[in-house]
Formats: sequence, structure tokens, C-alpha cells
Amino acid sequence: MGLLFVVSTVSGVVLYAPFMKKQPFGVFRTDRRRRTAWLDLHNLLGAATMIWVLTVGVTGAINTVAGPLEAAWQASAISTFAARYEGRPMPKQMASVDQAIRTAPGFVSWPGTATAATITMGSSWLVTRR
Repeated sequence: MGLLFVVSTVSGVVLYAPFMKKQPFGVFRTDRRRRTAWLDLHNLLGAATMIWVLTVGVTGAINTVAGPLEAAWQASAISTFAARYEGRPMPKQMASVDQAIRTAPGFVSWPGTATAATITMGSSWLVTRR
């Protein structure tokens, strides 16, 4: 939908550009029919909000494509990562968080902080998604 929104906005700009060259920006012709005044208002609002509309449309298109791209990444990279642990038994006893913090080489990124990853992969996720 975001891509269609961008395409319709760009097509509106392409159709309006020749007319826009003939008139000064913001012209509101009230001396003609009411329909012409509404058309001028429509064109003025469209020109004034065009950058915002394109930003929203492109963002929507990117967010729409993010899901399939993430699924493709999960199918390729994560399956390669999980293949290293294929056939190994699940650990019977998990380590404590304190022990993990002590053995971490640099820092531990807690969920909800600026350094946290957007995707959390736990051992149960790798086991159930093979």
C-alpha cells in the first residue's frame, strides 16, 4: 500500500507540474466557478504536504518490505547458525545471568536499552523453529 501511495503521489505531481508552471504558487482563483476554487485548494494542499506525504509513503513501503526481508534472512542466516548445533542435546542446566555477565567479553545489552538488538534469539526459539 505504501508503494501505491508513493506512485499515486508522484503521478499527481507529474500531472500537476505543467499547470504549476503556469500559475504562481498558492494561487486561489475565486473569480471563477466554485469547482475551480476547490481544485486550486486541492492542488495547494497537495503541494504543501507533498514532502510529508512522500515520507509517509516511502516509510510505509519500507516497513512493508521489512517482513519478507526478515523472513528471508531467518531462512538463510539463522538456519546456517542453527546447523552448528544440529544433533547436540539441549543443556540440562542453564547458567545464571550473573555468570553470563562475568564471562561476557565487553558488555551485556539489556532489553529496552539503546544498545539492545531488535531481535532476540533464545535457545528455545532455535529449537522450535528448525
